[in-house]
Amino acid sequence: MTSDHRPPLSVLGFWDRKQNGRLAVDGPDGRPVAYITTHAFSVSRFEVTDACGNPLCAGTKESRHCEARDPRGALLVTYTTGWRTGVATLANGKALSIPGAWLHADWRAIAEDGSVALSSALAPRPLRSMFHPDAWLVAVHDATLGLSEVVAIVQLHRIAVQATRRIWMNSPTLTSG
Repeated sequence: MTSDHRPPLSVLGFWDRKQNGRLAVDGPDGRPVAYITTHAFSVSRFEVTDACGNPLCAGTKESRHCEARDPRGALLVTYTTGWRTGVATLANGKALSIPGAWLHADWRAIAEDGSVALSSALAPRPLRSMFHPDAWLVAVHDATLGLSEVVAIVQLHRIAVQATRRIWMNSPTLTSG
């Protein structure tokens, strides 16, 4: 039984339009709490800083395995993809399953005990568009998750969703008439 009836501790806005070369992560008051910098030639690499520019984490994706590390290089989150399910495993061993979330933005990260740690919904228009479909509002339900962990999980999941979308869009069954 999932417990997503409890109110979120906070809601963060993850935008997918770059401003000054970075993606903003807004806090509940609408002010940036973090920035995500992706690399122009590799969407599979990113760095995250807090609003003051202090490093929070950095991540990479290789095949079906992604990971994020803290500024000292210690493993923060690993993210693996399977058929229609992603699993984010925190450094403390806590696993969060993200089932059936590959082609839509309404997803949940569910802990092994069935509680919802994170939940997401599409950001309202005009904050998103068909050219920027990955603008998400993410509700944080688990007080044990830090900002760096939340941002890492969301960005690693975003990379997996975008990779899956590219595969589906290039599928011969979708592109052939």
